Parts: sequence; structure tokens; C-alpha cells
Amino acid sequence: MIAIRNVRRTLYAAVFIVSPALAEPAAIVEEINHDRPDVQFMDMLDQGVVIELAGGQSLVLGYMSSCIRESIHGGTVTIGARQSSVAGGSVERIEVQCDTGNVLSDPGRKKEAAAVVFRRPLKRDGQNEQPRVTSHGLSPLVHIETKATEVSIARLDADEDTIRVPVTGHIADLSTHGVSLSAGGVYRADTGEQSVVFQVSDNARPQAPLLSRLVRF
Repeated sequence: MIAIRNVRRTLYAAVFIVSPALAEPAAIVEEINHDRPDVQFMDMLDQGVVIELAGGQSLVLGYMSSCIRESIHGGTVTIGARQSSVAGGSVERIEVQCDTGNVLSDPGRKKEAAAVVFRRPLKRDGQNEQPRVTSHGLSPLVHIETKATEVSIARLDADEDTIRVPVTGHIADLSTHGVSLSAGGVYRADTGEQSVVFQVSDNARPQAPLLSRLVRF
């Protein structure tokens, strides 16, 4: 039997209210081996969430502030700020390439991330553009908080055709649609109501973990 409390997707069911400062989610569900209504692929999980996994049940979590990727099998999982606490189960952790610019609510970290990825001045429509986050995969996964049916992706530092990718739920996964961007390129993802400028790493790979290619806005 699976139990989960305070999943961001079901806000009305929140039980743990730790602090207003913890409003930004800590981890994202990268994989899950059972279909269930309470926790699903790409759910954003707040610090303090508790998930009960029965024997044979597992999930993979990516922590956005630490770039830790966890494979968890069974037990009681408590979401922390940088990694999970697992009781009665097993966990394997690796550190992957990721960009902490995906942590949206920490202005200091956002500014730091932008400084790291910014390489050259860009201008579009008379305004300076700076990448806020870097994808380490050639096919980013774009996570959109608001409702949208499509995201357009336009290159800002070179002439390329604008790419349009459908949104399923809150996700536009370029790998699912066989779309690869150019290593080193700077792009804007736009839904018409929201947009984000991101950069593809010079060393981006065709295949990369979800956390490594995540772009949020």
C-alpha cells in the first residue's frame, strides 16, 4: 500500500506545512515503477513529503539543488532539502550534471546560475537576453507550471527554424519527439504567456538523465 502526503500536485491534500520558505519543491520524480494516483512521473515534491513504498516498489528522484539522483527501493521515503531519508528500504545515489538555475524561488542561486551559463551578450527585439539555465542534454525536457498546449523553441544566437513541441500535461519532452538542439546554442522556450532563455551545454549528450536536461519555467 502506498501513502503520500503533501504532494505539490494535490495542494488541497497537504499535511506537512514546514515553512513558507520551503514553497519551492526540492525533488522531481524521474521514474516510478507502479501506476498510482498519489505520486506520478514528473511530480514536484516538497521537503517534508513522506512516501511509503511496499516491497518491489521503487522510484527515482532528482534533487534540483544538489544534482543528486536517487534510486530508491521500498521503505519509507522522506523528502529532504538535498537528498531523501530512507527507512526500511535501500537507496543508491549518484551526482549528475544539472543546473541549479532550475530552483526558481532562490534569487541568489538564480543569479549565480545565470552568471555561470552566460557567455556572450545576446540581443533580441532590443532587449538583452541571458540564459537562466543550462541543459546538459541535446533534447531538453521543458517543465511548464501553467497550462499550455504547445511550446515554441527559437534559437537566439544563430539562425535556425523555430521548433514547436506539443505539451502533455505540464511537459514538453524534446526527446520523445525526436528533436535535438545544437550544442552551445542559446534558445528561448515560449508558451505565449511565459518564456525562459536557456543554453545547451557545449558538451551536451544525445542521451542524458532527466535532471541533466530539465528546463523549468
